[in-house]
Amino acid sequence: MASDQPIGMCGCRCGQPTRRVQQTRSDRGLKSGEYQRFIRYHNRRVHLRTQCKRGHVLTVVNAGMAYHSRTGYCAECGREINRKRQRRARSEPETLRMIQRNYRKYRLAKKYGMTEADYEHLLNAQNGCCAICSERERLYIDHDHATGRVRGLLCNLCNLAIGKFRDSPMVLRAAAAYIERTA
Repeated sequence: MASDQPIGMCGCRCGQPTRRVQQTRSDRGLKSGEYQRFIRYHNRRVHLRTQCKRGHVLTVVNAGMAYHSRTGYCAECGREINRKRQRRARSEPETLRMIQRNYRKYRLAKKYGMTEADYEHLLNAQNGCCAICSERERLYIDHDHATGRVRGLLCNLCNLAIGKFRDSPMVLRAAAAYIERTA
């Protein structure tokens, strides 16, 4: 930070005021009540860079929020890259299928701890039907929210119904008894 910079102004000399620190930040060497050295979203790395990977000039105005330090692209380049990916996915059905397959693999592994082979084994064990109503519709993975254990594959209606009954066997039995009494 430049010594000639007024107190309470951003150290990058952009002319914008900084805020006071509310809590002591030992990791940044700031005490409660002192002014921050840079405005929010500014950091030294951004100010040392003058261009993104594609050569767009970074100004103080767009570098703070627009520059993504992990990828090295400015916001304009990031939007252009995403548009190209989306166009390619729409124009090439095989690319779209690959993206969907990869996302499905990722989601099965991340959320349920399963592989595609585990899913196929479960689907074959249930003969491709819902475990409750035996309908052959799109099946969703039913899992215990407390333990994360996968219980089976259910159609949308059965999965929602179990969720609405808070996964409680006692409440489900009471609902079944109520329907039998009033039928």
